[in-house]
Amino acid sequence: MQHKFITLNAPLGQFSASTGFLTYVYCPYPRLVELFGQPQRLSCRNNKIACSWVVLWDDNRTNTIYDYKTSTHYMGEEGIEPEHMHVWHVGGSIGSNADRILRMCYSNFTAEKLLRINDCYKENNTFRRLSEMAGEELL
Repeated sequence: MQHKFITLNAPLGQFSASTGFLTYVYCPYPRLVELFGQPQRLSCRNNKIACSWVVLWDDNRTNTIYDYKTSTHYMGEEGIEPEHMHVWHVGGSIGSNADRILRMCYSNFTAEKLLRINDCYKENNTFRRLSEMAGEELL
């Protein structure tokens, strides 16, 4: 069954999703915009998150996709602008999982690319391995 969703791009403060970290997803910013529309631009406490997508599913589950402590907003010159990011955090509400987000983001990948990504998830430092793949021009 394919679930329908809406993406909330409400102005800051009109909606906040209470989600917890689930996993990482390798997905270039333009692909996320193609799938979920423009992100919310945030100015949260300590600048830990620069932008995010809040995805509400038709079964009342919620997922979030966001950068966390990786943007120039948090790290200064050592950070990455969100438009150039490839690796994102995926969060979910109680009862949610990341499968729907991962399936959508990886739907246009070849089997070889999916195997390489799967290998990254098997390792301890998933974020680092996925980030390294971004430098290898995976897409």
